[in-house]
Amino acid sequence: MLETKGANFVPVDFDPFADTSTIDLPLTVQQSEVWVESQMGREASCAFNQCFVLHLEGPLSIEVMKNAVDRVVRRHGALRACFDKEGNQQRILPQGEVKVAFEDLSGLGEKQRREAIERILDRETGEPFDLANGPLLRVQVVRETAELHRLIITMHHIVCDGWSSSVFFSDLAACYAAGRFGLEAQLPEPMSYQEYVTSVVDREETIADEAYWLGQLTGELPNLDLPLDHKRPAMRSRNGARETLRIESDVYKQIKTIGASQGATLFHTLLAAFEVLMFRLSGQEDIIVGIPIAGQSELENGHLVAHSVTTLPLRCRADPNATFAQFLKELRATFLEGQAHPNVTFTSLLSKLKIRRDASRPALISVVFNIDRIGAAFDFGISPSSA
Repeated sequence: MLETKGANFVPVDFDPFADTSTIDLPLTVQQSEVWVESQMGREASCAFNQCFVLHLEGPLSIEVMKNAVDRVVRRHGALRACFDKEGNQQRILPQGEVKVAFEDLSGLGEKQRREAIERILDRETGEPFDLANGPLLRVQVVRETAELHRLIITMHHIVCDGWSSSVFFSDLAACYAAGRFGLEAQLPEPMSYQEYVTSVVDREETIADEAYWLGQLTGELPNLDLPLDHKRPAMRSRNGARETLRIESDVYKQIKTIGASQGATLFHTLLAAFEVLMFRLSGQEDIIVGIPIAGQSELENGHLVAHSVTTLPLRCRADPNATFAQFLKELRATFLEGQAHPNVTFTSLLSKLKIRRDASRPALISVVFNIDRIGAAFDFGISPSSA
């Protein structure tokens, strides 16, 4: 179904929870965390909109793209999920109708196209999803020229995390590339979303892991106080921005060499460097940094679209007299120990800690460190036409 606008509409009398051919599942603890946050208003819900933009060079078929999207949605149950209004249950629909919106900007000048694309992206990030009715996935194709398109995918975080986005796009690219020739893509068998949810709900490890983290978060808990160029507002907003810094290849190689000499990965080495920067900027010797951990990495079959990420509150203390090598060694041990206790949610820890909340800042975790792993470009099987 081809739409000319980005909004998805559902009939007023549509009730997915009245359909007896669906699968009912509880929410995972990670999903419950997101669901609660999403109920705190439009801005809070939109904070969980994940918007991805792919630049595709070459002629593009909207119909083939629609078929590819349909195939991927059929493969992954999370993309057909909706959530009851109490946040107790999710329902997996047998079919998921996701509209592919299309907007042709090829008749506009370059400046007008750029402005129009900005408006589209603002709309995508600022339009909340209907968690009770779904779908929780929006797809839009923007034609800039006959040979240049932007594929804009927006998903709610309650059904998708960073790991999942790679699974989604690799499947979508393969389905589109095969579909151009009327073929079925040969894809890896995905993990059943139903089996995944069932396996993680009420895990016995959750109690032990929660006890571990509560043991790490005793005594006076630090708030990271970085130098500010503006007064902190009484009520924090969810506005954000991005600043991109490039690490040159020779510096990158040196960082890897330093880490390897201490038996540390690139992640450990960069995390240690980041924490040293936080120590120096704040003047504090005890800080907590949030570390996202993808649950799919622990599964036998990680080909899964789901919200499976957990943010661990890694607490580190610095000895001003220690060398960087010593600090890196200690941090690596602390991280690996914490990584072995991933079955916990940040919200559940906060409820147990009973920290006094400050409306001007996030509770306990002010900064999060992560490395996004970018693999090879997704191959949609299209290329610019020869002149």
